[in-house]
Formats: sequence, structure tokens, C-alpha cells
Amino acid sequence: MSFPNPIQQSDAFITYLRAENLDFCVRLFERYQTRPDNLSDGRLDEANLSKWCEEMYGLLGKVVHMSQAQSERQDLYSMLCEMCLQAIAEVEEQLEVQQKASAAVERQREEEELPLL
Repeated sequence: MSFPNPIQQSDAFITYLRAENLDFCVRLFERYQTRPDNLSDGRLDEANLSKWCEEMYGLLGKVVHMSQAQSERQDLYSMLCEMCLQAIAEVEEQLEVQQKASAAVERQREEEELPLL
């Protein structure tokens, strides 16, 4: 089954999903497209990005469940799941890097505050 490329033709892809009555896929793809922005200081918005990842995992679960019931659309479900899992992995990796950097800065700050003996 052929469908529009979601990256190059996102509007056409959503139109296709709606025409196929795949509302759960529409919700997943729309959420994929609305990854939270960084804070004004350029740092990641950890709370919103963590929430985004949780929501994405929940929606992915529904898509996986539907893919088991509708094998004729397996290529669509697989592509959508892979694309979303990759986005989640990227966000989680960025969050981990930022959290480690923040912890290192905090440790350095604490060491600088220790009195010299």
C-alpha cells in the first residue's frame, strides 16, 4: 500500500490517514510534529519533553495494538512506529546529556563552595 512521505508531505500524509479513518495514527503523527521547543535560554524543557515522550509511548502502544489487528497496513504502522521511536530516542538522549551536564556543573559548584582546609 502506498502513502505519502510523512516528512516531505506531512499535510498529504495526515489527509491520507484521515481518509483511511486512522485517527489514532493522526494523533500520533500530530504529536510527533509538536515536539516541545527549548526554553528561552536554549536549554531543553525537561518537564515538557518528558511528558511528550510519555504521551508518544502511550500513542505508540495503541498503534502497535492496531497493527496486530490490521496486518494489511503493516508497512504504514511499522514506518510510523519506527519514525516515532527514533524521535523519542533522540529526545531521551538529549535529555540525558543535559541532565549529566547539569549534574557536573552542580558538582563543580559544590566543590568550589567547600572551605579549604
